[in-house]
Amino acid sequence: MNLVLLKPCEVDEKGCARVSDRRAQHLRTVLGVGPGRQLRVGITDGRLGAAEVLEDGPTGILMRVVLTGRAPPPPAVRLVLAIPRPKVLSRVLQSVAALGVAHIDLVNAWRVQASYFESPKLALDSIAADLWLGAEQAGDPQLPGVEVHRLFVPFVHERLSLPASGELRLFAQPNAESPLEAAALGTRHRSAIVAIGPEGGWIEAEQRSLCGVGFRPVRVSDRVLRVETAVASVLSQLELVRRLERRSESPK
Repeated sequence: MNLVLLKPCEVDEKGCARVSDRRAQHLRTVLGVGPGRQLRVGITDGRLGAAEVLEDGPTGILMRVVLTGRAPPPPAVRLVLAIPRPKVLSRVLQSVAALGVAHIDLVNAWRVQASYFESPKLALDSIAADLWLGAEQAGDPQLPGVEVHRLFVPFVHERLSLPASGELRLFAQPNAESPLEAAALGTRHRSAIVAIGPEGGWIEAEQRSLCGVGFRPVRVSDRVLRVETAVASVLSQLELVRRLERRSESPK
C-alpha cells in the first residue's frame, strides 16, 4: 500500500477519518503504524495529502487528514477489453488501475465464454475492489470508470461510432502488419481508445466492426502474449509514445 485511499464520505467535518477494514489490518501488520506516524493519503475524487495517525483502538485507526492538492489527471486512454478468464480478470484490473486509464469497457467477444458473465469477479463491487488495490499500489487516488457490455456489435456501433477530433483508435491483433509505435508516433493525439481482444485475438467480423469505426490493427509484440501481458505492454507503449512526442515538441 503506497497510498491510504479514502472515499470522500470517510473524511468528517473535522478532517478526520477512521479505517477499520483491510486497510487498518495492512497498516498495522505490514507498515507497523502507530500514533504520530505520517501517511500519504488520497481521496477517490483525486485530492492528495497527508495524514497523522491519532490512535489505534478497537474501532480502527483514527487519522487527521490534511489535503494539499490534486493528482494529475489520468492518461486520456479508454481501454476496451474483451473479458478475460475470471481468474485473470482481477490481475488485469489491478494492473490497469496502477498504470492509469480514464475508462474501461469490458466487452463480450466471440472467443469470450458465456460463463464468464456469471462469475462473481465481474460483479461491480469485485471490480471496484480490484481497481482500489491497483490505485493503492500506484499511489494514484483516481479510479477509472468501468462499464460491462454483453453485446459487442451494438457497443461498437452505438458507443464508439463517432471518433473525437484528435482521437487515436487502435486494436491489438497478433500478426498485424503495423507495430503500435508506427501507428501512434506522429499522430499528436489528445486521447486514445485501444481495444484488446481475448487470447487468440479478435475474429475477422470483430476486426471489420472495429475498422468500420476508425480503429487500426496494430502489433504489440512479435511474441505471443497473454492478455494480462498484452494489456501492460499496450499501455506502457502508449505512455512511451506520449513521452517521445512531448520531448519532440519541447524547445531545444
